[in-house]
Amino acid sequence: MSTTATASPAPVKARPISPVTGWTSAGRAGAAITLVASGLLWLVGDVIGFGQDHMAYMTSHPALGGIGVTADILAVPFLLGSAVVWLLMARRASPKLAWIGAILLVLAFTAQAMIEGVETIAYSVAQSDRIDHATFAEVSNQLPGLPGAVFMAMFFIGGSLGIVLAMVAVWRSRAVPRTAVVLPVAFQVVEMAGVPFPATVLVLVGLVWMAVAVLRTPGRSVEAVPVTP
Repeated sequence: MSTTATASPAPVKARPISPVTGWTSAGRAGAAITLVASGLLWLVGDVIGFGQDHMAYMTSHPALGGIGVTADILAVPFLLGSAVVWLLMARRASPKLAWIGAILLVLAFTAQAMIEGVETIAYSVAQSDRIDHATFAEVSNQLPGLPGAVFMAMFFIGGSLGIVLAMVAVWRSRAVPRTAVVLPVAFQVVEMAGVPFPATVLVLVGLVWMAVAVLRTPGRSVEAVPVTP
């Protein structure tokens, strides 16, 4: 009498449920709007006057220069909101990376807000002949001493390291397509290479891709409860 051994099937590893699944429809819509608005406003501010002398461009093109400065100003709160969205996506899968990345990005975007304050004053100076434009540009581009060191650390270290850590955490969360997660990091590499086109287009594509994924993520189904007459 022979016996036949039957091999038990290998356990199938379940794909983790996206953290976005638990978000409300309003929460998903708000997250998508925040992601798209931050990338779009940042790109608009970057495209206007790209590759030209900043003060000279705002002097000769006051309307477009004003739109560019305004777009940069409005981008800051949405960028901060995007950092919150990434934190909410990633804190369950990678809490330490998500929180450290979010804190560094808050520092970086705070420094970005400081830059926009200077840009606003620069726009005002560009529309007036009461202050020499070249002198203002030279002085405003230098921030010596401790304030300068703190600002540089917040902006460059906070921005470069913060986006990498945040995107690694979002990558691990599987909340959005991983190619979309790579694009904000690729932006930094392309920006440092000094390409002759606005590299912020990579950020916009990545953020729009994330926003679409957030909107398309199905919500949790609610089981019907029988009602006894």
